[in-house]
Amino acid sequence: MRARLSLILLLLVGAVVPARAQQLSPDPELQQKIAQVTGALDAAFRRGDAAAVPTFFSDDAIVSFVDLEDTSGRLAIGSLFRDFAAANTVTAFQRQLVEVQVCGTSAYERGTFLFIFGPAGQAPITQRGRYLTVWVRGPDGVWRIHRYMENLLPSSSPAR
Repeated sequence: MRARLSLILLLLVGAVVPARAQQLSPDPELQQKIAQVTGALDAAFRRGDAAAVPTFFSDDAIVSFVDLEDTSGRLAIGSLFRDFAAANTVTAFQRQLVEVQVCGTSAYERGTFLFIFGPAGQAPITQRGRYLTVWVRGPDGVWRIHRYMENLLPSSSPAR
């Protein structure tokens, strides 16, 4: 009985692992596209462009920024950024992509970030951290941020 159960488990694992490997795979072309979008998002943050920033997000996006409650929806994200941009200057919002995995119309991105910002006339705050982004490709073929979560690296750790 034990040998039969072990054989069944081995067959199940053998069937599941290759199927998952085929569904979730790296995509160098999408990685390049995400890097371009990331550059445009950084530029919009530095300009304080409250109209452009929300266009990078899906209608039902959820963002989890450091030290803030989750923000849900493109409109709320736009409002959050408008309030932030009115009170702060962004010197840099640089994301360094580490990997992207694609599964159908979703992509999972992991990386590090550098965020330098602060109220006008005051010393800037520098945050270094890690992030995870879930992208979705809409019916229009455009990849947008669907979920975004970040956390800070320990202060002694440089961003990699």
